[in-house]
Formats: sequence, C-alpha cells, structure tokens
Amino acid sequence: LLLADVLRYGVSSPTELVTLKEEIEHLKEYITLQQYRFHYAVKINVMVSQDLYEFLSLKLMFQPLVENALNHGFEGFTGNERIGIFGYQKEGILYFQVTDNGVGMAPEQGEALNGYIRGENEAFTSIGLKNVHRRLKSIYGEDNGLKIETSAAGSRVWFRVPRSAEQDAENR
Repeated sequence: LLLADVLRYGVSSPTELVTLKEEIEHLKEYITLQQYRFHYAVKINVMVSQDLYEFLSLKLMFQPLVENALNHGFEGFTGNERIGIFGYQKEGILYFQVTDNGVGMAPEQGEALNGYIRGENEAFTSIGLKNVHRRLKSIYGEDNGLKIETSAAGSRVWFRVPRSAEQDAENR
C-alpha cells in the first residue's frame, strides 16, 4: 500500500504545485519505504520548519535528492549512515538542503556534477538531479537551481527559493 501511495503521488498531476506539507508527507512515505528496503540501516531525519508548510512547492522536489544520496552516497551499510533534510526561512528566502554523511566525491567530480545538471557536460547519465534543477529554475528563476557541495565527509545538495505571497497556499 505504501508503494502504491508513493507511485500514485508521482504520476498524479506531475506539474502541479503542492503545499510543502503535502511534499513532506510524501517524502516521509518514500523514506519509510526505503527504510523497509534497507532494513532501517540508514537514518533519515526531516527537519523543515512547520511555518513553511503552506508554501506552494514543486512536486517531487526532495525525493530524487534523497534517492540520489541512498544510491550513490554510501558504500554498503554499516548502520551509521545519515541523511538530513532541512528547510528554513531567512529574510524572505526559503533554504532547503539534503545532506548525507556518505563517501562524498572528489572536488573535480563534484564540479563535473554541477556542470552536468546545468547542461554543460554529459559526464553523468542520471536525470533526477538535472530534472529537479531545471524545474526549480523554470518556476523560481535562473538563480534558484540546485547547488552540490561534496567532500570526503559526505555531500550536500541545496537550493533556495524566494518566498512571495502568491506562492503560499493560503493565497490560492
């Protein structure tokens, strides 16, 4: 049933905006499904300020970022793996990030990945990060795509979104 809910969310009106609350609820279902898959070896924490829950956001904004961390961030599972999803507001800008304590990447590989999601190279084949990057830019403007930072201590994918009154669900 959980898998059906996750799939249904992804295919129903994929271009519509949803409240951040709906997006977080979907993300938590996806996380539960992945925890079953990995036998709870990965700890995933969602820490998004509830005062942002009425903000209208892209659908499936976080799932590809978490999926990428799960599939590429860890070499095997020891039980110490952590993924954090953070969201907060500062001076009218919403900031979101997905972090992991995985293997990270060499700086040049991180630069190549940032170039790939911007369409500057074809060094990778994954479409999840590139898709989220393009969607963020198309909805929120050229300055608001994904940024990827990586080190030997893990990776961080972050983006910012300008908050405006017309983007809040209560003003629909």
